[in-house]
Amino acid sequence: MPSDYNKQLYPTRAQPQLHIDNLYATARLSGFQPAEVQRARVLEVGCGDAMNLIPMACALPEAEFVGVDYASAPVDAAKEMIGALGISNVRVHHADICELADDFGEFDYIIAHGFYSWAPDAAREALWRVAQGSLAAKGLLFVSYNLLPGWRQTAMLRDFVVLEGRRYGDDPDGPRKVWQAVTLLASLEGLAHPLASEAARSMAKGLETAIHDEFQPETRPFLFREVLDAAAAHGLAYLGDAVRKMRGGLQAEPRVARMLAEATQNDPLLYEEYADIMTLRRFRQSTFMRASQRPDSRSFAERTDDLFLRSLLRMGEPDSSGQRPFEADDNDLRLTADDPVLIALCHRLAGQANGSLPVGETIRGLVAGHPEWDSEVQREFWELFEELSKLGGFAFSPRQLSVADESVFGAAACPRVGQLSRLEAARNRDITTPSHTVLPLHDPLHRAFLVLLDGTRTMQQMVETIALAAWQQHTAMMPTADVGGTRLPLLDSGAFQQQPAALESPQSLRRFLSALAPAELERFRNWGLMEGTGPQAQ
Repeated sequence: MPSDYNKQLYPTRAQPQLHIDNLYATARLSGFQPAEVQRARVLEVGCGDAMNLIPMACALPEAEFVGVDYASAPVDAAKEMIGALGISNVRVHHADICELADDFGEFDYIIAHGFYSWAPDAAREALWRVAQGSLAAKGLLFVSYNLLPGWRQTAMLRDFVVLEGRRYGDDPDGPRKVWQAVTLLASLEGLAHPLASEAARSMAKGLETAIHDEFQPETRPFLFREVLDAAAAHGLAYLGDAVRKMRGGLQAEPRVARMLAEATQNDPLLYEEYADIMTLRRFRQSTFMRASQRPDSRSFAERTDDLFLRSLLRMGEPDSSGQRPFEADDNDLRLTADDPVLIALCHRLAGQANGSLPVGETIRGLVAGHPEWDSEVQREFWELFEELSKLGGFAFSPRQLSVADESVFGAAACPRVGQLSRLEAARNRDITTPSHTVLPLHDPLHRAFLVLLDGTRTMQQMVETIALAAWQQHTAMMPTADVGGTRLPLLDSGAFQQQPAALESPQSLRRFLSALAPAELERFRNWGLMEGTGPQAQ
């Protein structure tokens, strides 16, 4: 494998589709029953600094997580983070997958994200070999890869980058200079030239991600059928994709839809191949099971009954005919509907913030309160609900995500967030939420509150601690302040830039922070970071 992986490290982070909760739920939606997540055994190939595995390990202490990566530097960073957190259910190894044994343990979930299209042939073959030998009987393999024919749009930008890179040879500043050229192309996006459009899309990823995803000369895209055939050669079968999204394309046009129905003859895999062309899809995140396994024939309602649900839909106001618009962020999903059960469900979910509700119990409760919803109304709802779920309108999970109640704001309460959140805040990292998303939190005042939320301080005690630190930094004209043992540039906070009068005296500083604190803690509560209160709470 390439020897320069330590020079240009891929920025590993938590992503919702990579959480085993999502892999479990999407498998259930496809009619397959994988291993329960609470005690799952998980292997991630190409784990980087393990910031996809570590949050799962913190949330699932009885599960076991193993990561391997070819680059030593991110593995060392992962070990340091694991040691700082004091967790023992995750291990990382600096290893070449080509040298792993066929039966490298037994795993319920194997994750290979950002690996298959960016590794040499021998490493790809080794992934299938390890999966064949190490995947449990009801295990799931996740593999992401660049996809043809859509990736051909990206190839032209990669050709430009490779050509531009030849100008700089071994210049260590070469990647930055090439990125400047990509920035120039991106600035011309308004001309609707495909190369400028690709440059703008790549710019949105950032340099480190783009170098890994698109600019490596070894990057190779695949046809969907090529990946299916490779999996089949190792006793594995395609189950579905881990990301459910509406993909705009020609297949939705009625004449094309009729042509595809005739061409595919109800062959779902053949339809996927046609759809890849019609949508110019450029990336897949596919799951595989052992070919000996067979999905069950239960209805969608039965498959989802004991799962938990969050809505990704935004519901608009009804028009004169009662039709409401439904949209999903980061998705091409757009539709209108007047289904009363769907509307009631979306209202019920809207107040959950980052929490989730049990699918079966919630829908049965809604139906019980509306005797006018006869069997036909319910049947139409379930058809629409299943279709919206396939298109990415809802997120499912085997575990309930909850948001702490408002008792954490009591005068005697000592609110607490998880240790990972506090450590990420102290190290100026993005914050990983319980839903496995990352949120940028760079304002030092936000981070100061997060660092102190360890369950040993009331809100007022946190205010006093931050006020004292900020005043000492202000009077000593120091670049940083000591907040609970963490050095933070408190006075760089936008709050102080907007309200410089807060620094006129210690008293004005405490009043300012006391007024600010409830909103800060409510922010963390809404993100689902708040775990409750510590042992000193009354």
